Amino acid sequence: MLNLPANQVPITSLDLETTGLQASGDRVVEAAVVRLEPGGVLRQRSYLINPGYPIPEASIEVHGITDAMVSDAPSFTAILPRLTELIEGAVLIAHNAPFDIGFIEAECARCGLTPPKPLVVVDTLVLARKVFRLPRCGLGTLSERIGLPLPNAHRALADARAALVLYQTMLQQAEAGRIPSTRELLESVEVSADIRGALKAAHAAQAPVVIDYTSFAAQGMLSIVRTITIRTVGRDKVKAWCHLRGGERTFRLDRIRRVMETSTPVEPAPPLPPDPS
Repeated sequence: MLNLPANQVPITSLDLETTGLQASGDRVVEAAVVRLEPGGVLRQRSYLINPGYPIPEASIEVHGITDAMVSDAPSFTAILPRLTELIEGAVLIAHNAPFDIGFIEAECARCGLTPPKPLVVVDTLVLARKVFRLPRCGLGTLSERIGLPLPNAHRALADARAALVLYQTMLQQAEAGRIPSTRELLESVEVSADIRGALKAAHAAQAPVVIDYTSFAAQGMLSIVRTITIRTVGRDKVKAWCHLRGGERTFRLDRIRRVMETSTPVEPAPPLPPDPS
């Protein structure tokens, strides 16, 4: 199943709100899961959970969940079967997944139950950092970048929905013209392409190349594609003629995700002006 296009497998987005940041001692106060089947069927569940002790004021300031709101709520043990039903057999996504997975495992350990077993876990925070090379990767910042309103941030269902839409956007923009498999997506996190080497080779051949680039100005997009002819490859920047803009541009190396051969002919770059010195 992991070799199928990633939008053709069940996907479950998970988000938790907690009494604090340490899974070893803090507890879950809200859990939400949103499961999307390949045919487009969407199921979602959100549960307030009684942690068994007062919620610290600092945590209430973050998510707004009070003791009064959870006073009659079920325990984590009571809602676990419903979470398990939507998690197992799916690719589980979460933004900063170790946090949510750590709390699920700790809560299960306390009550002597087995944690749900998804097909695999995909962290949208890691994808944003390592695959798209984005500089600011908070869920709110990324949601704003792709034009997704997040008016109820830090409530579990709103964040789980946002993480799902973010993941779908990443799938659409991860590869040119195709949806990668889940396995390919995970491998792209591990593989560090020789970006500098590819750029230097293109510079030596004076061959135009296509770069997949993360730009602060690319509102609505996680990355942009440019065809460039390279002028110089520096330690941390590339100077090039941008065939789309018809002018000289500078690109940061740490924001170039991929270097690819051009599939369509382009007009040759104009020669560099003579050095005034």
